[in-house]
Amino acid sequence: MVEIYNEAVRDLLAPGPPERLAVRQGPAGQGGIQVAGLTYWDVPNLETLHQMLSLGRSNRATAATAMNQHSSRSHALVTLTLQAASSPRGSGTTGTLHLVDLAGSERARKAGAVCRARGDTHDAQRLREARTINRSLLALGGVMTALRARRPHVPFRDSQLTRLLQPALGPGATAVLLLQISTRPEDLGETVCSLKFAERVGRVELGPARRRRTRRSGTPSSHGHAAHWDPLHPYAVPGKPCQPGPRRLGSGSPEDLLS
Repeated sequence: MVEIYNEAVRDLLAPGPPERLAVRQGPAGQGGIQVAGLTYWDVPNLETLHQMLSLGRSNRATAATAMNQHSSRSHALVTLTLQAASSPRGSGTTGTLHLVDLAGSERARKAGAVCRARGDTHDAQRLREARTINRSLLALGGVMTALRARRPHVPFRDSQLTRLLQPALGPGATAVLLLQISTRPEDLGETVCSLKFAERVGRVELGPARRRRTRRSGTPSSHGHAAHWDPLHPYAVPGKPCQPGPRRLGSGSPEDLLS
């Protein structure tokens, strides 16, 4: 579970103050996105899942603006890997689900209005956050436009948001957009902008979904198409094993995040 705050990717499940993590393209021939140092959890039940999400939400950057008293100042991304049990002679099925909470689009003057009214010294910080959020949303719009037009080049590298979303917007993926809008008359501009964005996204075709099976040895089977990322940990550094309990990718010992 990560957030993208002012174009910095930060681990929301790691203990201690947030640290900026490096996002890199995978080695030639392997593809995918790699983020070293990410924390991941084994989630055997809903209680553990709720604990994980609660921890991530508590570490996410939020602040008051003129539009929202508890405004998210970052985009958040949760990646869940679901693996179906297989029979002794059969093959298992693995799927990856990316849940993304996009920070809302807002006018820069509205983002800083509450700070000015209260004499808050963080006025400049709120403005910078709003501008960074809007730039990343524009980059996402550019990606959607390229996908809709079936252009040979899709500008995934224009922002950290689109880089991390690349596995979820590739061929064979299925995407669902849920839009939350404001009904206040003073927010009409942002509401119309969001609705137009959703209309453009609704016309994008990513292609038919593909089924990927896992052999008993655990090796993914691509069924005729290249695997562009590790289906178990799409943002992991290759070669790091998955072990029980909360762990940090790239570290050598478990991280006890539940204590």
